[in-house]
Amino acid sequence: MPFLHELVDFAIFSLDRPLPVCDAYSGLAIEGVPLKFSFLKLPVLDVKSEKWKAPDANESRLNDCIFLGYGDTDQDVADGQLRIQENVSVYSANNRLFIPLNFTTKLGRACRGDSGGPLICHDKNGEQRLYGIMSNSETPMPGSKKNCFTDKDTFAFDILTDIRYILPQLRSSLIKMGKLDELIEDYERCGDHRPDQQTNKLNKILGSGVVKLLAECCNASGEKPQVCQKLEVNTNTAEDQWVKFVVKLENAISRRFCEKLFSYSEQILNE
Repeated sequence: MPFLHELVDFAIFSLDRPLPVCDAYSGLAIEGVPLKFSFLKLPVLDVKSEKWKAPDANESRLNDCIFLGYGDTDQDVADGQLRIQENVSVYSANNRLFIPLNFTTKLGRACRGDSGGPLICHDKNGEQRLYGIMSNSETPMPGSKKNCFTDKDTFAFDILTDIRYILPQLRSSLIKMGKLDELIEDYERCGDHRPDQQTNKLNKILGSGVVKLLAECCNASGEKPQVCQKLEVNTNTAEDQWVKFVVKLENAISRRFCEKLFSYSEQILNE
């Protein structure tokens, strides 16, 4: 039974060479633009603490999460393409997470080959964190063949390792591998801190698609609204990341749209 045993299902791999995390790396580039490597941080209050704790350890439901995987498609074959499931809600039970059957479509969320895929949710500060790892799926029909894409014998729910529950095991494993200090260094390099409310709201803007237009509006504007001043230190990063999209929309951005975008952004910052 899926809820009668402890679920500690994870693996840690060590790379044979360091990766330039959160720094532009000219050795790998897309159309001349150096790549920047980042990583999903764990839901830990203080990564330097000897006892890792999650800020929302008692939350029984996580909303607006995303799940990634390379599993089978509706053509019953894995094609090597990474797919994303958005707007996922997960529930906590017996120190694990589960995604229930989607009763509208009668389909499960994960398929064969999706095991090990990450579940990414926002913590209370709005930062994306790694909350779960896909483990397995269950069906209520004993002996039935599990299949993602049929109504007859679809999965009942998908089960994930709850990262919040296995934080002690993760820390212990990193110590044994001699990698804990490297993890802490990467957190510091990528700015692991607890932002105030205003900075956190700005981070949400920076992480959304609308920043593509916002950066262009700020550059084109003679005036400098508050949101542009807040965004200024990050504008180059935003432009580097979204430059092609911004160029395509350059002629479509009108003064009226920019004014509305500024107004909407100011409202978020001042909430």
